Amino acid sequence: MGRTTRDGSYYKKIIIGRRTIKDGECCGIWKLNGKQKLVSGPRLIWVYFSRINFLTNFFADQNQYLVVVKNDGSVDHIRGPTSLFLNPLEHQSIKVANAIRLGSGESLVIIKVIDNINIERRIVLGPTLLFLEPNETEMVFSWHGLDPKKKDDIRYQPNKNKFSKLSTGKQQMYYNVENVRTSDNAIITLKLLIGFQLKKTELMLEKTEDPIREFIASIQRDVIEYFSSLTFEDFLSKTERFNTISSYPSLIKTAKSIGFIINGVVYRGYEASKTVQLTHDSSLHQRSLLREELDNKKQNLEIEYRLMENKLENLNRQHESQTQQIKHSLKLNEQSHLADLSRKKLEIEMRLDSVEANYNAELEFVNQLFKRKINVTDALCSNFQSRDCNVRVVGNDSYGFGNFLLDD
Repeated sequence: MGRTTRDGSYYKKIIIGRRTIKDGECCGIWKLNGKQKLVSGPRLIWVYFSRINFLTNFFADQNQYLVVVKNDGSVDHIRGPTSLFLNPLEHQSIKVANAIRLGSGESLVIIKVIDNINIERRIVLGPTLLFLEPNETEMVFSWHGLDPKKKDDIRYQPNKNKFSKLSTGKQQMYYNVENVRTSDNAIITLKLLIGFQLKKTELMLEKTEDPIREFIASIQRDVIEYFSSLTFEDFLSKTERFNTISSYPSLIKTAKSIGFIINGVVYRGYEASKTVQLTHDSSLHQRSLLREELDNKKQNLEIEYRLMENKLENLNRQHESQTQQIKHSLKLNEQSHLADLSRKKLEIEMRLDSVEANYNAELEFVNQLFKRKINVTDALCSNFQSRDCNVRVVGNDSYGFGNFLLDD
């Protein structure tokens, strides 16, 4: 008796003998009359003129189920955890199948056959663990996709992407719009990244069998229509427009009609033919030289401008300094002039006081003469005869006054 559990591959003819049926094993003993007797272990049996065939035991855990095809053609799904021996009298086959695990943002379309005629369709949303019924199958989609053998070739081919789980989250696809002709007959390839999301699964199932095919046709229509009015130089100056969703109206409309939304389109660059690229490179080189020359001229002009600003600033400072000096000189002259006026005024006032004093003295002298009844004329004449003097009149000075001088 071996240590391993025997399965359906064990088949023996026994004339007479005994067999030990271990715990966990089951065998069918076929008599000469063609009848079968099932024996489950643990048990020790004697066998006479019989054939013994052990049965294979199939196991399914909590994430699996057994697909049992019976000899009458019916199918049963037995959910795990469970086990079942394949009995040739009852079962055509037994297969262990995994339950379908749906994550968050995933969905599955289930096709259910009713009465072998009618078909019912339902959509299962994740997260969940799905066990299919015997009359249910998951719908398989076949969309345009990239060839997995050509990783660097972004060319979509029909029926390259086959799957059953639909993603309801945000998705993206790389796509190159090839052979786009501008108005000046330049042929380029536009590289794009398209972000999309499935919102209405029922609408998608009704309207299209391949949404990627619809997206490709729409994006080609938008790009070709837009490029028909652009030259190659215009395209290079307006590449930022290819990053805006509003530049793809046909794509947005098509996506909405089949249950999708477009989250964004990213411009990834372009490829051009060698002739166009050489022409563009030459143009770039010329523009670079012109830009460098313009920058040099601009720099020289800025230097000249700064020098002129410095010169003007120096002139302004000199003018301000001279203005301050003139103001200071005028102020000093004014103060000197006022001082001269004050001095001369003081001198005149002193002279006037002296004249007034002399006049008052002479008047007092005359009054004394009158009081003493002395002849004034004789007295004055005798007074002037006693001293000789000359009277000189000096012309007007700068202030308009005349000077009287008595010279002894």
